[in-house]
Amino acid sequence: MAINYGQGDANEPSKGYQLYITALVMVLVAALFVAMRLGTRISNKQVGYDDYMIAFALACSVILTATINLAVVSGYGKRSSDLEPQEKNAALRWFFIAQVFYKLVLGFTKVSILCLYHRVFVSPPYPRICQVAIALVTTWAISCIMATIFQCIPFEASWNKNVDGKCIDNNAFWYGFAVTNTATDFILFLMPIPPLLRLQLHWKEKIGVMAVFALGLFVCVTSIIRTTAVTQTTKGDKDITWDFIPRSTWTLIEANTGIICACLPVLKGPLIRFFPRVMHMTSAKTKGSYPFTRDSYALPQRASKLISNAGSGGGYTTNSSRPRSHLLDPWTINEERISDEERSKGSSLEDGIVAKTDVTVSYSGKDQQSIHSFR
Repeated sequence: MAINYGQGDANEPSKGYQLYITALVMVLVAALFVAMRLGTRISNKQVGYDDYMIAFALACSVILTATINLAVVSGYGKRSSDLEPQEKNAALRWFFIAQVFYKLVLGFTKVSILCLYHRVFVSPPYPRICQVAIALVTTWAISCIMATIFQCIPFEASWNKNVDGKCIDNNAFWYGFAVTNTATDFILFLMPIPPLLRLQLHWKEKIGVMAVFALGLFVCVTSIIRTTAVTQTTKGDKDITWDFIPRSTWTLIEANTGIICACLPVLKGPLIRFFPRVMHMTSAKTKGSYPFTRDSYALPQRASKLISNAGSGGGYTTNSSRPRSHLLDPWTINEERISDEERSKGSSLEDGIVAKTDVTVSYSGKDQQSIHSFR
């Protein structure tokens, strides 16, 4: 028995297979990235709210894939004239459910990205900005979900046009949702740029770090393409089960691309394997003129004090090196750690990355040699 994945036949052509295959491929790729992300965070014992949110987004994407493929199996992708009334109602009912989970995917993904920003960019006022953005995105997502669920009263009128019901203007809602969705994508894309520009990194390292966050631009592009597809389906008398396939396809691409891009800043290892030349710039060692943070200046001062108190008659050398973990460096998000010393002092950097400088002071005298090391 042939598997029905929306391939149609000569008498009843269908474009549903495009949607069916796209849905499966995209959700599998998104699941791979989420699995790598969660595996990295769990192994390092660094699971946070951003990871929970992206896991919820993936779960909703799986349900989105299942419902949209059930719509295809029921006839979504064929011309309405080739469908029996019960087939069309079943297809549109599954499509209605898929719309709800599509908006859930977007909401959880955007909140996950903002939670990641809140976790990484710890300098004021960025935590407060992220908190406000999370509240706004959550409100936007809930509003869109409620508008989707209650677009018609009774609910059945949303998929069965033979039912007498009161419905909102779907075209106006689709336009409003598409515009606000694209706008929030661009806001999320632009938010990390100011703090990244302030990082005291070599320009090559800075470009590498910004390139990771710039991958979010792909989500903006898919949102724009989907908005264009929405515009095309609102002009003239369109067949909802036949003409909406390109729009629905880009809906699935957009939802899963958002999940993938939300995982990229956390996945240092896999990205280095795929793009070694570009991605190694963010972990390259810098010699000599590497900018220290304000806290690291205390270490050379301590070394100088020891040198001055050690006495005369010997030679002194200082040697300093900076580890590859930099404050706010997204490559080391999966390597975040706080020293016990900082934690015991009540440091406010709960989830940030502590930049440390190793200083070695060597004293060689006539009769003895001592080496003092600080971290």
